[in-house]
Amino acid sequence: MGEGCAELAALCPRLAAALTRDNTGARGGATEGGSPVNPDVLQAAVTIRTEIPQAAMFAAEAVGEPWQPRKLGVCLKAIPRFAERMHALRLLDGEVRLGDDVARWGRLVKLALGIRLPDFPVPGGWCCPLCETPRRLMVTGAERFLRRDGTPGELTHPGLIWAGCCGSSWPAGDWLHLGHVLRQVQQEAMAG
Repeated sequence: MGEGCAELAALCPRLAAALTRDNTGARGGATEGGSPVNPDVLQAAVTIRTEIPQAAMFAAEAVGEPWQPRKLGVCLKAIPRFAERMHALRLLDGEVRLGDDVARWGRLVKLALGIRLPDFPVPGGWCCPLCETPRRLMVTGAERFLRRDGTPGELTHPGLIWAGCCGSSWPAGDWLHLGHVLRQVQQEAMAG
């Protein structure tokens, strides 16, 4: 989680410069004053400026630490410490929530800055084999990670299929097994 927060701390300041630039191919919008903006960047900026301080406040309260509203960078430095404290206090749901939030914010900011590709459905329309009301399986989009000098590195693919309905995921090494399970579920559905 510390690496994710550090990367967010490095990426978030870039949102302001990207606000008027279209990195994603999306249609632009406009602010109330009429200035053209990239809506993906605007959404990311609004989301992180509201959710990260709220998450830090929630985490501080959960571990019993006093907390006052602070700047984004301070919140991002504190969140990994709060997660460690939550773990030590066995507040595992809160720790998982923080980890999920940091990952979601990272995806959102990288998508807005054009250094991450969107997730996409597994070809063939396959759904999660583990859920009664399954949703489509998704492949995690490729992304760039920051180098030590702060520049984006090469595009890498994490090789992960995931299910939004239950949070299950299958790394590339498990895809063959997942394929067998999906075919078995399909055969059972056709027979039943």
